[in-house]
Amino acid sequence: MTESNGWSTLPTEILLDIFAHIKDTFGWREARHSIKECQIVCRGWSFTAQHVLYTNVYLPKKNIASFVTTLIDTSSTTALGDLVRSIEFYSGEAKASGIISGLNNYIVETLRHIPNVETIGSSAKSNVETGFLWRRIMESEIQNLGLFSLSDEWECNDKALYTSLALKHKGSLKKLRLLFCMDSETEGFVVDNDSLRLKDHINEFKSLKQLQFDGYYYEASLLTELIETVNDCPETVCLLRIKECDLTDSHESNVTKIKQNTSIQDLQIVDSKLPASTIEYFASNLTGLKSLKFISDIENPCESNTEQEYAEWWKQMANLCQGSRHYDININNVTFDDFVHHITGCLQLIRTIENSRKGSTNGFNPSLLTPTEFAMYMSHPPETMDCYNVSINHKGSRIRLIKSYSTESLLRRIDFSTISACLLPFSPSIVNVLHIEPMLVLYNLHQTTSVFSALIDGQDPRSAQRCWSIFESVTSLTKNKPGSVGHLDKAIFPGILLPLREDTEQDGQMKISGEARYFELKFSDSIFHPIAFSEMSLKLPNIETLILDGCTFLSDSPSKLEIDLSTTNLGQLVLNKIHILHSGNLFYPADDCKIILINNEGREEIVNVTACDDSPCISIKFKELQSLVISGTQVFNKRKL
Repeated sequence: MTESNGWSTLPTEILLDIFAHIKDTFGWREARHSIKECQIVCRGWSFTAQHVLYTNVYLPKKNIASFVTTLIDTSSTTALGDLVRSIEFYSGEAKASGIISGLNNYIVETLRHIPNVETIGSSAKSNVETGFLWRRIMESEIQNLGLFSLSDEWECNDKALYTSLALKHKGSLKKLRLLFCMDSETEGFVVDNDSLRLKDHINEFKSLKQLQFDGYYYEASLLTELIETVNDCPETVCLLRIKECDLTDSHESNVTKIKQNTSIQDLQIVDSKLPASTIEYFASNLTGLKSLKFISDIENPCESNTEQEYAEWWKQMANLCQGSRHYDININNVTFDDFVHHITGCLQLIRTIENSRKGSTNGFNPSLLTPTEFAMYMSHPPETMDCYNVSINHKGSRIRLIKSYSTESLLRRIDFSTISACLLPFSPSIVNVLHIEPMLVLYNLHQTTSVFSALIDGQDPRSAQRCWSIFESVTSLTKNKPGSVGHLDKAIFPGILLPLREDTEQDGQMKISGEARYFELKFSDSIFHPIAFSEMSLKLPNIETLILDGCTFLSDSPSKLEIDLSTTNLGQLVLNKIHILHSGNLFYPADDCKIILINNEGREEIVNVTACDDSPCISIKFKELQSLVISGTQVFNKRKL
């Protein structure tokens, strides 16, 4: 340990910020190791590091005994236990990790030496809380306990002890979970006495910040209990979490007076039955709401069956979201019949919110309006637990439909033109249609090129129709909208030329004309037959930016690629990682390949004249081209002239 003035004079506030950054960035385990090392840098750091280490204590199973020894040894000197504000037992342990011998005694000694603790628990092992910690806390003299359950996995048979412990610390408790269970001694759906005790004393929890309703073990409506609890909850409560509750209208509801609540700012609803009438209650009475999160994996959480009922549900959801700054709505269990209702409803929600902001007289700034982004995986989205097939994002908020693991049979029945008809009135500026062709998702093109021969040659009309239909829908949605982006991913455009559709207003789309402009169009990891781009060019008279990323082109030669956009005015063309597919083999044009630009008058211009005569050649036909970028390198830029 040094006495260096440079290190010792570092202000404590800055040192604490550094320690906090370490913890937030790397987690408690790495932070603990780093802060321990800081104790030996200099005396000026030692006290601060020690204070941080003992303020928030994370105890793996192997460290419990030594920590208790330290508390006892320092009790008459530095009293390190007085520093402890938060302690977590079994930190980072697997749930199957065994209970150490003498745990009860260790807990008793720990609680005796940490009089100022505010948080006690075990996020890894709920049985450590219910089987050991709670009883010892109940027997202790700790006064200012704010939290004693980190796992929220305790069940009905633990409820009596939880209730007693919560009531003992009702003056300091920060979080309260009301787990509703049926009273086994009473016929019918009657709330158990423990939940009623907490509900009846809810206004005495003067420090309460978070309130959770949990109805997993209760099969009847809890709407009455919820309304009465919200009526009486203290003004300190800012988060209300509702999990697995039936919130349908109760015929036996006897709430005579409903009070407005201005303190609840964050509403989270998980896997609960939520009809439109209950959403209306939230919208009318949670007047301070700033954030809404709705997550549902259950069947028909809206309690809707008809188009009108779905429209009413989304209308009330829009009213609820209007006053909040952020919303996050996630509905997984969507059937084919109600899919269009949900798409239409969530788009109408976004339009309602946007219109209310436009009409606001509260200092509305038009520059705050942001584009709506629509994204849909047509098959097999990335294998993550949090990936949905449909996502609509707007100004930091989002609505998502259909989670990845439940989609295959549904997606096979969905026609994107139906979705496009829903989207067109709401004008999303960014449209991403991803994983269009399932075979490009399931198979590795580089290893199994023969799998795609029938599709590329146009022997599967259904696949051809699918890709061209999606292409026309995306271009119709993004046409003539400044800043718009259309993105098609993993599509196959085969050698079947579909007739150019003269779109009319009757089918919801605008007629293509020479004035139509597209601001950015991107194709990624897609396959093109040689004649595909000539067909596309007829439909794309003006493109500011065209991006071809990781795309593969069928060619008669392994060293020659032709991109025919002879009827298109191009601002910028971007080519990244282009492949040539010839006779079942893939070839990769080098970055220094010969580039031949051909305008509609037939005039040719070789861009990189230093390329060898036998170098691969990319020939690009266009009506007009301002800029060309290949693999991140600008090889042609007429805009500089």
